[in-house]
Amino acid sequence: MFPQFFSDVIFGTTSKTAANSSRRSSRLSSQHDKVLSCSIKLTLEDIYTGKTSKLSLQRHIFCPGCRGTGEAIQDSLVSKTCQSCNGCGVRYFKYKSGSTTKQIDLSCGDCHGVGEHVERTNCAQCVGKKTITKHMFLDAKIAKGVRDKQKITIPLQSLHNCPQQQQEKDEYRDVIPNEIIAVIQEIPHHRFKRLADNLVYEAHIDLVTALSGGQIAIPHLDDRVLLANLSPGEAMRPDCVKVIPNQGMPVYNSHHIQGHMLVKFFVDLPQNEWVTPDIIAQISALLPPAPQVPTFVNKRVENVTLTDSVATKHWEV
Repeated sequence: MFPQFFSDVIFGTTSKTAANSSRRSSRLSSQHDKVLSCSIKLTLEDIYTGKTSKLSLQRHIFCPGCRGTGEAIQDSLVSKTCQSCNGCGVRYFKYKSGSTTKQIDLSCGDCHGVGEHVERTNCAQCVGKKTITKHMFLDAKIAKGVRDKQKITIPLQSLHNCPQQQQEKDEYRDVIPNEIIAVIQEIPHHRFKRLADNLVYEAHIDLVTALSGGQIAIPHLDDRVLLANLSPGEAMRPDCVKVIPNQGMPVYNSHHIQGHMLVKFFVDLPQNEWVTPDIIAQISALLPPAPQVPTFVNKRVENVTLTDSVATKHWEV
């Protein structure tokens, strides 16, 4: 029996101590393993050239005005006489025992025998929340080519190793974050549309340029302007797509590798009655001949006139 008793005591205590220490270590590790999350809004220019964003982090500290109690300090508390015991701290109860009436004195439960109530008010600085919010700032370097909704990790080890930042933790939740998970939010661009690592640019050209060629200027996302040559005689049809190699977005975590730029053409036609009938005849002689209208056999052909619509908002074309 004695060996069994001592065995239970020794090994039982050892196992409990080990369990408690493991729980403490897991609790401490969980405090340091907390992750903060935030979002960073970036333009296409920022993503193309890379950017260093300043993050504002919030941390909760105990309110210095109330020392984390949420209540006003003792000097500002107001006491009032207890209405249940009229300030004496004792309440009297009568009861019948047989033919006699007896009285018993009990401590007032409303004021706990003090005879007065202390009206507690919320702290004016934290409004009863016990904590206040402080901000600290961190510079986050964003690499080129990140994509929309991509998550990037920003380590905070440098902050923890700094003596001035050792107390930069969430005191209310007792959390010391190790890293920040930033979610990229790409702001829509007014000139380009992003398609993976490629850029789509919509180029509007006039009819002369579409037929006889010329140049178009494309302002890029950096300080450059791309001049694209349109070959004479190559008719640029509406919705035609051309490619400018290696002028798209940088590939994330890749050196000197870029996507392509897709140029989609839109041909802007001239206004009505922009030329005289004589010039139209000259232009028609220069252009390829128009296809003939087919003939219809055993069909009744009726000539109609096309007019401008005045109720197009009620139609779906």
